[in-house]
Amino acid sequence: MNMKAILLALLSMAVILHTMTVSGNGTVVFGPEELQGKEQALFADMGDGVLDQHSDLDVFVIASGLISDEAFTTYRDLLQEVRNSVSAALGNLADASDKQRGNRLLYWLHDNLLKTYDAKANSVRDIIDDGRYNCLTASLVYALLAKELGLDVRLYASSGHVFAEVVTAEGPVVVETTVRYGFAPGKKEIARMEDEIHYVVVPKKHYEKRRASTIVELAAALYTNRSCHLVSRSPGSEECLVTLPLYKRACALAPDNDIYREYLLACLHNLALAAMDNQDLERADALIAQAGRLDPGNQHLSALRETFYSKLVSRADRQGDYPPAIAYLEREMQHSPDNPVLRESLAYLYMRWGEGYFTSGDYREAAHIFARAWEQVPQAPLVGKNYATALYNLAVRYMDNKAFDKAVTTCKKGADIFPQDKQFDRLLPIIRANHKIALFNRAVDHYNAANFRKALALCRKARAMPGGKDELNTRLETLQRLCEQELE
Repeated sequence: MNMKAILLALLSMAVILHTMTVSGNGTVVFGPEELQGKEQALFADMGDGVLDQHSDLDVFVIASGLISDEAFTTYRDLLQEVRNSVSAALGNLADASDKQRGNRLLYWLHDNLLKTYDAKANSVRDIIDDGRYNCLTASLVYALLAKELGLDVRLYASSGHVFAEVVTAEGPVVVETTVRYGFAPGKKEIARMEDEIHYVVVPKKHYEKRRASTIVELAAALYTNRSCHLVSRSPGSEECLVTLPLYKRACALAPDNDIYREYLLACLHNLALAAMDNQDLERADALIAQAGRLDPGNQHLSALRETFYSKLVSRADRQGDYPPAIAYLEREMQHSPDNPVLRESLAYLYMRWGEGYFTSGDYREAAHIFARAWEQVPQAPLVGKNYATALYNLAVRYMDNKAFDKAVTTCKKGADIFPQDKQFDRLLPIIRANHKIALFNRAVDHYNAANFRKALALCRKARAMPGGKDELNTRLETLQRLCEQELE
């Protein structure tokens, strides 16, 4: 699947992410001002994955977007009045079977509350104020009221649809809550309309492919439903800014729901791509991190990270500022040491960073950088080659500056790390020979200045060193003898 094809309409959305304040299950991050009113307490309550301080009715009202104190209290009380009315109207059916009570409840709902089907009616307010409903809100209301009557009700979600089921002595009965005669679909019902009697049959649908849900889990779908309607109405407009927060709420409220998680992942995915296109890599990184907490093994997320690495490398190359990008990739390597794209990106950045110092003649710093690269990505062929070359040039630089001890140490280090590279074996005797010549010349200067003891010490030191041409060794021997004669 093309990464950019996932929820393409969301590409224009923007969101600023902040430190997590509350979370549904430790994976969804909300900004400090993203949750308002009653939402703050609800999602804080959901922090441990269990709602202890909110009823199903509370969740239904808050997920409907009624989050101010006034709106929440008003519609919660109105919904409670509906529950009281149901108890009063159907409470005398205590001796009736569960099937009869479940059927009568559906009649009561459509006779007194549910008036007009509207696919976009995703709120308690729509039901209470106008009698507008859809399969989701009708099923939620039915389940809440059925529990008031002591019925065992289950909720199910299928492809694009929600329905209920009442457990009876005769077995479970499907309830198509969107129509008055939806109890046990496919069964004929007698309807008295305009003084005439008609038989009504609700078509029996296919309910095999269904997923059991809770009231809370389906209340979370109120968020995703509103998001879908916003995007379908104005794709790419500023209204899409609200879709990410809504998806996050749904996922935090029902963290085990794969569909909500996929919605949120797709949204984060496309926002990260958009941020990368705008060169806002910090924001893209925050979005990718959120997606990673949701589903670390997601295949699209792996590809997205690789795209991010490429963008990060390009920016570092363009700005010539490599350490921040290297530090980031090194942290990533701790979690994904076998990622080839990550290794190649890190090796490339180290090479570019070290090359700058190498080109300017700062072989010491270049060698230091390549040494770090060698520790992190020793498998990269250019890392070893550049590190060896930097050590060789540094040894030669030390020799030219007559820092022979450092030259020898550096040369030996190169030979130990890269025993197959014979250039160090060839360089070491050259360094020692030059060191010996330098010692001889200093000894001659001290002899001419009548500093015979210093001249003698230098001669002895030079003669103790291996190598050197025979002519030089002969001269050292002669100079040492002359110094000894002068000191007798």
